[in-house]
Amino acid sequence: MNLCTYFVADSEGDESIFPQAGSMHSSSSNEFQEIYYRCVVTFFTSLRVFSENQNLYFFSNHIPDRLSDGFKFRDYLVSIGVNVIELEFTKRLPIKQAHFGNVFYVLDVLEYCRDNNISPIIACDNDCLALSDISELTNSVLENTILAYGMPLRGDKELNGLTQADCKDIVSTVFSQARDQELKFYGGEFYAFGSNALNRVVDCFLPIFAKNREFCRKGERYFKTEEQLLSSVFHCIDLQVNDVSGVVQRLYNSSLGNSEMVSKVKLAHLLQKKNTGLKKLYQFIKDGIMSINSTPKAWDDCLYRHIIPEAQELPLIKINHKDLGPESLVSVSSIYQNMDPNCCLDENWTLTNFLHTNDEVEPWALFDLQNVCFIDSVHLVDRIGFAERSNSLIIEISSDATNWEVVFNRKDQAIENDGRVKVYSAKLDSEARFVRVRLAARGCLNFHKIVIDAVQKTH
Repeated sequence: MNLCTYFVADSEGDESIFPQAGSMHSSSSNEFQEIYYRCVVTFFTSLRVFSENQNLYFFSNHIPDRLSDGFKFRDYLVSIGVNVIELEFTKRLPIKQAHFGNVFYVLDVLEYCRDNNISPIIACDNDCLALSDISELTNSVLENTILAYGMPLRGDKELNGLTQADCKDIVSTVFSQARDQELKFYGGEFYAFGSNALNRVVDCFLPIFAKNREFCRKGERYFKTEEQLLSSVFHCIDLQVNDVSGVVQRLYNSSLGNSEMVSKVKLAHLLQKKNTGLKKLYQFIKDGIMSINSTPKAWDDCLYRHIIPEAQELPLIKINHKDLGPESLVSVSSIYQNMDPNCCLDENWTLTNFLHTNDEVEPWALFDLQNVCFIDSVHLVDRIGFAERSNSLIIEISSDATNWEVVFNRKDQAIENDGRVKVYSAKLDSEARFVRVRLAARGCLNFHKIVIDAVQKTH
């Protein structure tokens, strides 16, 4: 079996935002790119711990000899049997993308594998990690097999701004006769293709991507991510796609404490651990504490003690609803992927729920207490791992929704985006009816929870 991962090192002028990297650095900077190079090391090391027989490939448009800490990156990959291939990124969209601008590189990788007989092939994001023997996955890849990570989105739910119906409409411009079956969304962290399936997929996505470039150039609706495009390709070709979710799993910080679920996972996508647990595991490998010669038991002990411990205890701040009357109301400048903005008022909140607007100029959320109240304090729980999104965060209060008083401004506050919970608090002792949270710049407003400690005035 062939397994690969990949990474695009953006050049100056081609940068875009990758929020889950938890980095304030530009995607063309060395600091940003080394986050992913460290993940490449941990990914391939984990595969080698559980299998000596897989053919491993790393694709990138830039492969450094050394990292800034002196680690011999290229030599290490070669020493553990990774085939290192420099591959140009040719499938960039013609208009610069604000977010995830290089995700179509996987199409270059799949086309290269098809043309060079590297199949069957499993392609994974580099912040994935083998937690145990993955032969259950590799043995499932037959000639006509496609394996992918199913997304639980149905109906009018959007994936990065497109619904299933939107995707079907786009591909129908390339293939005039659309299939009647429902289009299903699949995540971009894991794909597996048998030899015939790979040929079919590449033959299908080449004309679709060419048309997609044209749509992008004209300002028409287009695929922005590989998830959207490849989910649409799978819909077009008459091959069954097997959902591997459960065996392959996105493990957020909030789900790492679910030992029953984690125990079933063979390959984990640790998308919130790039700068924390995976960075620590890289250091263990660099220092020789862990290696491909570590026993599976030693690897398992290291992972569960140091890399994916249970989610940290979250701060609990009670909402004082005393005498407030009806539930307070929330309105927002926009809603991303139909997410309910009221979830940020839920006392039983979790790390998988958050208020989320679209990427826009000065997005806002307005909370109406329905009466002028004494407000003692306001607390906002930032979305974990995404502190850079709130760099220009402002909290304001008003009695008439016209004249506003700023009570919190994150400007010039250096807050480390280290994967821990950030709580921003404003002590007020003021009277107001409205609380507004906004950004003073372009971006998406994105936080888990707001707590307004208020009591209605009595006359």
